[in-house]
Amino acid sequence: PEADEVYLATAATTAEDLAAIAPSVPAQIREEIAALDPTLDQDVADWFDENCPRPKVHLLGPVSVSALNGGDPSAIDNAGGTVSFIAYLACQDHGVTGERAAAAFGWKTQKTVQNRATNARFLLGTRPDGSDWLPDASMSSGARRGSTPTYELLKGAGGILTSPDLFVRLKLRAQARG
Repeated sequence: PEADEVYLATAATTAEDLAAIAPSVPAQIREEIAALDPTLDQDVADWFDENCPRPKVHLLGPVSVSALNGGDPSAIDNAGGTVSFIAYLACQDHGVTGERAAAAFGWKTQKTVQNRATNARFLLGTRPDGSDWLPDASMSSGARRGSTPTYELLKGAGGILTSPDLFVRLKLRAQARG
């Protein structure tokens, strides 16, 4: 945003209106707010960067998955089911068991979950280090702790990007700025 004086000189507004609608936030406060979510600016830049290797899960609007290093959706059977599975996983904070995923989709066996996970790995491609964006359930954080294996997308810093996550984070930053 520009300084208040720029808007007051060029727009049909008053200082009172501007203070009510778009109050200025001091630079120090802006820095403190940005520090609350230090990866947000990079995540937004990555979302719009067509050359970014991080997969993008679009859930606001038409549901889709785009991944620079991902496979061609026409090369797999049931691409729609695979995109739905990826979208479902993107909405889970701590992954899901094969049983829970099968129940959520109405699949009769966990074999279908395993097939969708294999296809999801193909669509998402690999990370720059060669590992999968969707690790095998036996390698999940839960399984490593000795708990139940789960299907869990790698999210967080440097992970898969989702439109709702970015929307919420941007909204929270905007609200904090006033």
